[in-house]
Amino acid sequence: MGTIVFPLKVGPRTLHTLFHVIEGTLQYNILLRRPWIDEMKCVPYTLNQCIKFIHEGKLTCVKINPKPLQY
Repeated sequence: MGTIVFPLKVGPRTLHTLFHVIEGTLQYNILLRRPWIDEMKCVPYTLNQCIKFIHEGKLTCVKINPKPLQY
């Protein structure tokens, strides 16, 4: 349907990220691909459901929110 750029905040960091908007039924709210992960210099840990990255000289771990869009 189109694209849109949104600020994506993960822990203390924010990155303006391009999203592709599609029509359809999906299992996930969003899919984050490799370019975002590479630009943020993150390491995803699917087993622990978190991502880790260095911020201000410290290792930061951000847990994945299981219900990010509650209404």
